[in-house]
Amino acid sequence: MEKKGILIALMFLILGCSRSKPSLEQATAFYKAHKDVDFEVFKCYTIMQWNQNRKNDEEEYIIEFYPDCQSGQQKALRGKVKFKNGVPVFHSDGLVEEDLPPQLLEKFYVLQVSNLFYKNSNRLELTLYPDVRLLKDCNGNKKDYSSFDRCWHYRIINQDAK
Repeated sequence: MEKKGILIALMFLILGCSRSKPSLEQATAFYKAHKDVDFEVFKCYTIMQWNQNRKNDEEEYIIEFYPDCQSGQQKALRGKVKFKNGVPVFHSDGLVEEDLPPQLLEKFYVLQVSNLFYKNSNRLELTLYPDVRLLKDCNGNKKDYSSFDRCWHYRIINQDAK
């Protein structure tokens, strides 16, 4: 009976440690750390992981740059980046690394987000793996989102509902 109790306690310990932070705690920590960050360097960019449904252990991302995002142009220049020990290795046929804002990739890496969508110059969307969506949009309340303040909103996505 003791072995069974120890085994059950060990299983709870392992399962409890498998997620780094509960989703709301993860969203709150990101908000507190980055609410005053100037995200303008990311304006007109989308940076997203290759596979949206699992942890990005390979640290590979697709980069899309919308050269005229102020006017709503939807054609993007594309590239890809893979981080090796935090250092970006960039490749693209249509987008030149020298054309990226200085330290864009390094700043993205520090954020530790899964996805960053800023192709609409008034709306920043971020995803924290596995189930947190953050939105920075100062134009009122957002449907299906809770709010930290007037501009920052969050939504917890229930993985079990998928």
